Amino acid sequence: MNIGVLAALEVTASTNKSNYDIREPVTLYGDIASSGSPVSNALVSLDIYSLRGRNFAFRTLSLGNPNPTAIFGLTNWPLSVADVYAVDSHGDRVDNATLDASITIAATVRNNYYNDAACIIAVTLYDKSFISVYAAVSSCTIRGGTNSTVFWPYQIPQWMTPGGAMLFCSVFDFLPRDGGTARCPEGVALLHILRNSGADYAYSQIQTAYTTVPGGYSAILRSTPDSPPGLYDATVTARASLTSMGYGETQFNVQYNPCPPQAAFTNYPLATYVSMAVTFDASSSSAEGFGSAITGYEWQINDPYNMSHTTGSNRKTSHTFQHVGVYTVELNVTDNNGLWSTTSKPITIQPEHGPTASFIWDLPVVLRNWTVNFDASNSSSGWSVQLGDFSPIMNYTWNFGDGTAPMTATNPTIGHKFMQQDHFSVQLNVTDSVGRTDTTAKILEVTGPDLTANFICTLGLNLTVQFDASGSTPGWSNELNDYSPIVSYTWDFGDGTPATPIPDPIVGHNFTQAGNYTVQLTVMDSVGRTNTTHATVQVRNLQYPIWDINQDGKCNILDVSAVAKLFGQNVPPAPAYADIAGPHGVPDGKVNILDVSLVAKHFGENYNW
Repeated sequence: MNIGVLAALEVTASTNKSNYDIREPVTLYGDIASSGSPVSNALVSLDIYSLRGRNFAFRTLSLGNPNPTAIFGLTNWPLSVADVYAVDSHGDRVDNATLDASITIAATVRNNYYNDAACIIAVTLYDKSFISVYAAVSSCTIRGGTNSTVFWPYQIPQWMTPGGAMLFCSVFDFLPRDGGTARCPEGVALLHILRNSGADYAYSQIQTAYTTVPGGYSAILRSTPDSPPGLYDATVTARASLTSMGYGETQFNVQYNPCPPQAAFTNYPLATYVSMAVTFDASSSSAEGFGSAITGYEWQINDPYNMSHTTGSNRKTSHTFQHVGVYTVELNVTDNNGLWSTTSKPITIQPEHGPTASFIWDLPVVLRNWTVNFDASNSSSGWSVQLGDFSPIMNYTWNFGDGTAPMTATNPTIGHKFMQQDHFSVQLNVTDSVGRTDTTAKILEVTGPDLTANFICTLGLNLTVQFDASGSTPGWSNELNDYSPIVSYTWDFGDGTPATPIPDPIVGHNFTQAGNYTVQLTVMDSVGRTNTTHATVQVRNLQYPIWDINQDGKCNILDVSAVAKLFGQNVPPAPAYADIAGPHGVPDGKVNILDVSLVAKHFGENYNW
């Protein structure tokens, strides 16, 4: 262990062992102190490399909650990692890559200030098991207020652990081994590593692979199978402010012990059927020793109806099973040192099967005489031995259960109107290209809108009010097999005048005095059904329209101010005349957007005729 001092920080660096086998986890840890007291917030930089000249890992650890003001005396970080990602061989950005695939790692760094800035951009790719798979650096000068992107071509090794890999990007003024420190927190991105192109990837989350406590840090990393044996140097620098910096350094040894390869393979498709070609892929097998490489793959497919045994350097083989059952597939891999290992797994072969019918519809509530759109796109095709492939669905036959004739179509979507209110069993039958069928059914409830009474009113001058029931809606009639029209509107104005049915939805009424009246409307349709509603109407003896709030004969800024003054408040019906509108067109005890809109509609009008 070595301790270094630069300005005011004391930084220590140690490892939990002195000697490690290849791939054995290395724990690098240490303390960060200032005048003997633990440092709470700092950027801690790691630079680990082989003395043979190979970069091992670069990291920037956040101790506590470092911020640019405390560390650099600036509002923003001088530089920041804007993005770190991977692109495929076509130049398209990707979030996954298969073993042995060629990718390009990219990192974009932004200069947040106006002066040009020289820096070192470093990336490290960790796999799911914390193996530092790849580490690289690039020097660049970034112009003020701009971004700079650097690229590193890389081929994913066959031995890399599938799952969620992490891409880390650090930005230094100089490499930590040369006394440099981080210019900002590190950037990180998730890259899913797949065994092969047919594999799915499960949910993964970023693992930082380090922990910190006030005044201390600890990071885990593992060497790769091809890491050169020998001494490795681990340099740690820390920065807590413009003048508080420090470094520490330690070394550890990576040793090589002969180790056999690890056999592993996948098969795809994952769901396998009779007469389907199944591919077996040993790309996930790995050579474990330094300088080792797998040179031979021996496959044993224990199919009693068609035994298969192959050897050679090809990582893949395929086999077609002609009978349903569970079969064992064995793999033996050998490396260039003559060391070997085996693995095996069962493969389940399923019988062929026909299509599966499935459908949905688009309306949460289905009303009579409304078009409902049915969609059978989720129906799936079945495997066919005859075709040696999945047999596509050719026809969709619908029976809507309402007495209409079944309909057959080649398109999975169809529209239909139900003319009655009831529960219907909707049935779908699908037929594939070799004549196999499947049927499914769902219960659909069809309802009808009921007869509904509704009205609004407008206060006029001299105790007059106009009532409008045009918003009343007819209901569905099974008797007519259609909507039954409204034939009469009966008004009870609450002032003792007799209630008389009329055919017109609009009517005016003169009240004899101001006050609050409960007005009731009853509508009746052509088959004799009725519906009633009521509302309290505040009648005032207005000399000018209601939107002339101060009743001075003009709708102007004074009226706008009266509404604005009480906006958002609950007010009594009178004398708070700023409440001039509501859901039924009459004051509702609230000053809101309805009142504002009514004044705005008539703004500028003059009533001094």
